[in-house]
Amino acid sequence: MATDYRQVLKELREEESRLKSELDVIRTMIPGAELMAKRMPTHVVSNHPAGLTLLTAPYSGMGPKQAIQTYLQSEKVPRMPSDIVKALIEGGIVTRANDFSGMVGSTLTQMKAEGLLDRVEDGWQLKVR
Repeated sequence: MATDYRQVLKELREEESRLKSELDVIRTMIPGAELMAKRMPTHVVSNHPAGLTLLTAPYSGMGPKQAIQTYLQSEKVPRMPSDIVKALIEGGIVTRANDFSGMVGSTLTQMKAEGLLDRVEDGWQLKVR
C-alpha cells in the first residue's frame, strides 16, 4: 500500500497550526510569570526531613500586621523600618499599596498604640512583657 503524502502533509500542517497556537499562549504567559517571580521572592529551605529542597515565601498570604509581628518574633534585636520593609518584600508579602514603606510605618505606629510594639533607639521590637 502506497503512502498518501498529501494526507501526511495535511496532518503535519494541522499539527503545526495546533502547536503554534499553544506556543502563542505560552509566550503570552511568560511575561506575567516573570513579573510574579520578581514580586514573590522565595527562600530555600533545604533541611526538610525527607531531604527535599522546598521554596517558601514566609509572609505570603499575611497582612502587614501579622507579617511584621512574625518577622520581629524571629529577630533578636530591634529593626529599623527599612529593614522590616525589605524583609517583608523579600519574604513574599503581597501588597497593592502605592507606598509600601509608608504603609509599614503607619502599621508600626498603630501596633505601638495597641501595645504590641516598642519604639527604641535602634528601631522597633515586640513589646517586652
